[in-house]
Amino acid sequence: MFQQMLLLFTLVSSGLMAGVYFVFSSFMMKSLALLPDHTAVVCMNCINRVILKSLFMPIFFASTLSSLMLVFLTNDLYVRIAGLIYFFGMFACTAVKNVPLNNALRDAPKEQLAAMWTTYLTVWTRWNHIRTISCLFCFMLLLYRISTPI
Repeated sequence: MFQQMLLLFTLVSSGLMAGVYFVFSSFMMKSLALLPDHTAVVCMNCINRVILKSLFMPIFFASTLSSLMLVFLTNDLYVRIAGLIYFFGMFACTAVKNVPLNNALRDAPKEQLAAMWTTYLTVWTRWNHIRTISCLFCFMLLLYRISTPI
């Protein structure tokens, strides 16, 4: 029963996370790219501050924990693969790529903001696409697993 609840939580939370990342990949970053550099940087830094105090964070960490728990608590190959894809493609990618980019943008000197923003926009968005796809793959694998008999 616990494993089924964990699987269901991971399914739902990976879908939610895929949606959040999809918003950034599909139109949020493109919208920010239309703004003057300084304004875009201020907006992105604001988003990065607010997200740390939002419901995003508990879901981010709980879904990461649940995906890892599934890797170790199940013998099902689909579920294990889903958990690993989620952990590495979402959590590790965020921790190793997106967060350092966010910190660099936050700490960039004013005279370097324009150049920094151009690079940030391209590189951050590329890594965000990976997070989006990873969450979506995890979601699809778990949905497949719960919808088909073993």
